[in-house]
Amino acid sequence: MMLNAIMKPYASYIVKGLGLFLGLLLLSIGNTVKASEVSYFYSEIDSDDEESVRIITMRYSAAASRYTYRLSAKKLSGVLLKNLSGGRAVLARESEKGYSIDVADASETRPTITPIPGILTVNLQTIDIREGDGGTFHVGWLKPDLQTLKYAHIDGNSEQCCIAEGSYRFKGKVRMPPANYLAPHVLVGRGYVAILRSSQREGNPVAVMNLFGITGQAGPIEGSPKNKKTTEFLFGPGANDAGSRAGLTQLPLEMEVGSWLQPEGVHAWYGQNYLSLAHHPNAAGDDLVLKLVAMRLPDSANVDSVFSYEKQLPSNISVLSNLAEPINSYRAGMGRGGLAWLEAHPGHKVFINIFRDSSLDTAVPLNPEIAGAVSVEQLSGESLHWLDQGEDFLPVSFIATGDNMLYQADLEDPESFTALPDSEQLARALIWPPINLNDDETIGFVTPLDEDDQLISVYRVYRQWKGANLDYFWEVLEKY
Repeated sequence: MMLNAIMKPYASYIVKGLGLFLGLLLLSIGNTVKASEVSYFYSEIDSDDEESVRIITMRYSAAASRYTYRLSAKKLSGVLLKNLSGGRAVLARESEKGYSIDVADASETRPTITPIPGILTVNLQTIDIREGDGGTFHVGWLKPDLQTLKYAHIDGNSEQCCIAEGSYRFKGKVRMPPANYLAPHVLVGRGYVAILRSSQREGNPVAVMNLFGITGQAGPIEGSPKNKKTTEFLFGPGANDAGSRAGLTQLPLEMEVGSWLQPEGVHAWYGQNYLSLAHHPNAAGDDLVLKLVAMRLPDSANVDSVFSYEKQLPSNISVLSNLAEPINSYRAGMGRGGLAWLEAHPGHKVFINIFRDSSLDTAVPLNPEIAGAVSVEQLSGESLHWLDQGEDFLPVSFIATGDNMLYQADLEDPESFTALPDSEQLARALIWPPINLNDDETIGFVTPLDEDDQLISVYRVYRQWKGANLDYFWEVLEKY
């Protein structure tokens, strides 16, 4: 066990001890301990291939010192776009005109649905959601006319919209890459919006990305009811540029991110980092090579300070998983710049690569037993999940293989790992972070689903010291 892995939990346990003492003191003067809980949303596909959204709530009772869960009986219509903090989520609702969005809130006794007026996009590839500070979220989308790129910063706790909104109108319709290639085609980063366009290089089709700095005005979204502008609100790059009142300022930067001649590829924008893993035509245009293309964007309008990073991967290396952000991505600033993925190397070796602000692509080998299972059984869907333990520590990973296995491994001690109990029916797994920010014992909550998208069970994965060893356990939760 590495020294930092051994020492890290002690400080939090001291804090917990003090917290326990204070809690007991409060109890002694007549206060009661209340249960803490948080709700999460997930998609469910029924036998008719219709998608709906379910709500699961995790509860911790300090009085009973136990975790329980509740599954909502009611299904919500729509498509889940993004889970937000505080028991909220953004859902997409389809109509004849396209897709609009709602905010679902499960923090009260009964879930509420609040439509967001003024947002309409042609499909789910042309909209993206990013969580912001203080219960807000950011939306970027392309209108059904395929000429207008839109942005809004929305307070999910308010009936008024928006903190800021803006748009950019292209001269003609945007030609998009194929729907199933590097989706979504509109992305929202911190202070930026990006769009993928179809282009050509040496006669080969390629996807290129254009960037827009965000400015905006407070008030409702253009085209929504009560469209009245209020005080101008400018922020981010381009705020001092001529014409910044247009809301989105196109930056003089264009980047090739892949070619659908080889349709397998993944990309993601997380915080201020963009990353794609896709094939590109080589310099001669007569072959394809796998490249990692990354970009880190500044908070200022200085485009020259944009950091770009490109690396051609050897032909005997392949990408095995999704690009995963940490499950605790928006908690106390942790994980705001991190993405991870799995790579297969020769000799049945599998590495987990971590790309974040302090370390570009750091490759960590997986335990040989897990690597063997991954290399033999193909991965699909969201096969990788990870918990950020801070910039100075390697993460805790969850890896699902094609043979219905789900492994958990703390990369600080890669030789030690555990597996989901009774995984025979596992088709996919949902994994959520601990309820409390300062809970260093709980790793997360794991909910395995079967091939009919039915919940099998709910587990709390936690760790405890046993002498000099830090051991991991799977606790089955009961309903409340």
